[in-house]
Amino acid sequence: MATQTRPLSSQALNDNEDDDGLCSSDFTAPTTEQSEQGAFHLGSPNGYLTGESRIERAWVHWKKLGQPKLIVAPMVDNSELPFRMLCRKYGAQAAYTPMLHSRIFTETEKYRSQEFTTCKEDRPLFVQFCANDPDVLLQAARRVEPYCDYVDINLGDKSKYKGFVCDTTINDKKLRVAGVNFNGYNFDGKPLNLKSFIEDLKDLIVFHVNTNNFTGQVPLGISKVPSLYELDLSNNELIGEFPKAILAATNLTFLDVRFNKLTGNLPPQVFTLDLDVLYLNNNAFVGNIPENLGKTTALYLTLANNYFTGPIPKSIGQTSNTLLEVLLLNNQLSGCLPYEIGLLKKATIFDASMNHLTGPIPHSFGCLEKLKILNISYNEFYGAVPETLCKLSNLRELTLKFNYFTQVGPECRKLIKKNVLDISMNCILDLPSQKSQAECAKFFSKQHSCPDQKSLNYVPCKNQYSASLKKPAAHGHHSRTHSRSYAALHKHHA
Repeated sequence: MATQTRPLSSQALNDNEDDDGLCSSDFTAPTTEQSEQGAFHLGSPNGYLTGESRIERAWVHWKKLGQPKLIVAPMVDNSELPFRMLCRKYGAQAAYTPMLHSRIFTETEKYRSQEFTTCKEDRPLFVQFCANDPDVLLQAARRVEPYCDYVDINLGDKSKYKGFVCDTTINDKKLRVAGVNFNGYNFDGKPLNLKSFIEDLKDLIVFHVNTNNFTGQVPLGISKVPSLYELDLSNNELIGEFPKAILAATNLTFLDVRFNKLTGNLPPQVFTLDLDVLYLNNNAFVGNIPENLGKTTALYLTLANNYFTGPIPKSIGQTSNTLLEVLLLNNQLSGCLPYEIGLLKKATIFDASMNHLTGPIPHSFGCLEKLKILNISYNEFYGAVPETLCKLSNLRELTLKFNYFTQVGPECRKLIKKNVLDISMNCILDLPSQKSQAECAKFFSKQHSCPDQKSLNYVPCKNQYSASLKKPAAHGHHSRTHSRSYAALHKHHA
């Protein structure tokens, strides 16, 4: 597979006087928003072409490109932008990119920016993808369509061994393992460990071995696999503290170590990894969540079903432009909710249920414009439920049961009637299915307060996201069933 290359700059090309002008500017793969704007649309009414018209269009397009005959083939480790431009200088009429992994290309901006670089002089350009899902391939093709002339599909699996994906390197013309997928193979051994295995596969991009019986610790050699983007070790029997070897695997974008027997404190360096997905749930991690939580780049973060203690770090507000789903449920977290949670303008799911959290709900929660699911049940929250929270237009599930709330206003009562808000087993006198007066009196006989009480009233927005100003979202459990993070709470999710 392709090695990581930085986008080629004009300065880099100009370092060699003989290569002046090969590339006037550099380009990296578009963001999601850019690719949606540049998506192609087929001209025929039903989106399909007949056999004859498809052939005719293909020939017309080929002739527009000048019918190139000298074409640089897709070569692992070699056919990145600098090599393509050098070949063009010496007569190549068209060129291929190295083979790209369509799913990772679609999901991971870091992979796109490092593995797909081009410039306006890099034409005609053929982009090659490997894929096993036509919809994913189409998404990948749409991302590169404005910047290439053809999309090529690599249909060949050169490996005779199940679970391995191989490709040929240009240096020694030998097959190298580029991907491993042993998910659900239920391997067994006495013992079965990863040592002397993964570190010898130095061209890996994907390593998925969930639902097996791997034991022991993650080998240090994993940090010597420079091209590794995805690592899934979930649902095994791994032990020890968080693997230090993973902290050195700085190109990872997907990390899944859930459902193992990992213990100890979580090192702060975990949140400095440039990840899109971080699944640590269902282990035995202890101690406070590191204060630098806000440095994580993860879109999906699950710390559920561990033994984390202490408060939720205030730095979580620094993830306002990235974090989509966060699951902190079933730990031993305590303290009050920081108002900074209300800064998560892209968050759709926040679940901190089954902890020892307390205090009122910060009024900043009324600024969670994208929020679909909020679950803080089975804690010790109290006070009034903010009306601005109940006005959020995208809210589909608001679960506040088994706390000590004492008041809900008209907007929240509307959600109760729609079965969106579950506030059973609280201390609201005029609602059914509440705690007994004796239990509520016992709780309120003790003094309760938050360290930064004033911040709970801070509202970092204009509450323009209320249901009265926007079309109400359809209610139901669609969000939960389609959530990547909630799916990660089940063992056999790959």
